Amino acid sequence: MAKWQPVLANPKTTKAKRKQIVVAMGRQFRGYWWRVRTGRCSAPQLGLRLKPVTGAVAETVARPTPTSLAHAASRVSPGG
Repeated sequence: MAKWQPVLANPKTTKAKRKQIVVAMGRQFRGYWWRVRTGRCSAPQLGLRLKPVTGAVAETVARPTPTSLAHAASRVSPGG
């Protein structure tokens, strides 16, 4: 976000440019989130802050394992 803040704060930035920036931020976050979910790095290493998971939510949130991912992939029908 800090990278894009000067452009977003500029009142002369067009609506189209703002949309491009938002898309770029989303793509960057998607890459960061992939790295965190696959264990390549941690969220703090990327400058991301996560809320701690507490209570009943913590019990329902399960990190996927390679086995569960392979099993889920085998249930996907070919062609959609």
